Amino acid sequence: VYWYNNVRFHESLDTKHYLQTPEDAFWSRLPVEARLGVAFKLFDEVLGDER
Repeated sequence: VYWYNNVRFHESLDTKHYLQTPEDAFWSRLPVEARLGVAFKLFDEVLGDER
């Protein structure tokens, strides 16, 4: 499953995302606001105990 989603390029993606893995296509299509939300959540989990 890891190889299929993270290593292998998928030809079924549209031409803009043609030579990307499914994971790369997911992150490139995700709005910046959502990416920041994921990052902030991870920071809170990691640094939350240190505050």
